[in-house]
Amino acid sequence: MQLLDMGTGGGELLKTFHHPSNKTQVTEAWQPNINILKHTIAKQGIKVHALPAKHEDALPVKNGSLNMITNSHAAFNPKLIKDKLKTGGYFISQQAGALVDCKINPNSVRINFTIYQNRTRFFYESYFL
Repeated sequence: MQLLDMGTGGGELLKTFHHPSNKTQVTEAWQPNINILKHTIAKQGIKVHALPAKHEDALPVKNGSLNMITNSHAAFNPKLIKDKLKTGGYFISQQAGALVDCKINPNSVRINFTIYQNRTRFFYESYFL
């Protein structure tokens, strides 16, 4: 199963997946994290795609090549997600931000958790903390 973790940060969450390194890729756009990744998970065989900050949502992999894309908080382009996933592949994302819905309640933080299975079904849940 081919996995890509978008905006992986320092790779802390990715490490908990225990996914085979040769079937794992990551993207990251923040240079301090890219430097960390080059000295940690890249040395374990995980492919690191360093992206320019203005193209944080880029997915530099072949279309239809991924079984799963995970994304904790990075920007993403839904069309690119669909194109890069194999049929039946999954996109799992948790989008959170302190500025989301701040006009409604400045003390609330909305978290959106998304699971999308390519060409089959879509599940979306939004809740407030």
